[in-house]
Amino acid sequence: MKVFFSGILFFVFLFISNGICQKSNVDKGSNYAILKTVENLTPSDYTHLLDSLKRTGSTNYLKLRLAFTTTKNYNPLSNAYETSIKEAFQYYTIGNYKEAIKVLDELLKTNYVNIQAHLALSNIYQKLKDSVNFKMHHNIYSNLLKSIIASGNGQSAKTAFIVINVEEESSLLKSFNWQVKGQNPTSFDGYKFDILTVLNKKDGKDYNIFFNIDLLLGAAKKMAGSKEEIKEFNQGK
Repeated sequence: MKVFFSGILFFVFLFISNGICQKSNVDKGSNYAILKTVENLTPSDYTHLLDSLKRTGSTNYLKLRLAFTTTKNYNPLSNAYETSIKEAFQYYTIGNYKEAIKVLDELLKTNYVNIQAHLALSNIYQKLKDSVNFKMHHNIYSNLLKSIIASGNGQSAKTAFIVINVEEESSLLKSFNWQVKGQNPTSFDGYKFDILTVLNKKDGKDYNIFFNIDLLLGAAKKMAGSKEEIKEFNQGK
């Protein structure tokens, strides 16, 4: 998949200092309050925020991602989106950009906050020299990443990056050019986290990056038919 995305990985260096994100909307306390806002969101909020994005080119991206978790299409157990990305990549490798775009557009109909889809589309439109669609999808890709960064700084459990699926973890780490070396799921204050040990290729040092995974685990538990399925889901991450 590296060839698919290699042309357009725009690193968010404004948010990095020595490989660790420093700037966010989180104060010295915790960002748990952000998770609480989901309780007041509905599928209608997602529709409204998405409509605003499509009409004006701007929206509250953090709220958009959180609102998506209230919709019927939010399913962190499904690999359908990953399958679509792989299918689009296959078309891309043989130069069939039209079919690749078609697959990705269909994906976005059910999940407009899929970061990898917007990254792939921006890459394709750049190759097609379609500056309008390139800028649109790159802008969405960039702002979705920034909305993850706005949720925390990744340095601790209380200021972990809040993600709604494991793809967001990998998307953020790829954008920083960090290499995952290990994973340690853990709990703190009643919340669930992924602690990923990553190598910062810029300075050659290892760092622990915290991701809050309450939203995706909560949805997975509602959808899974047994504890064994939950166990398999966690191991598969």
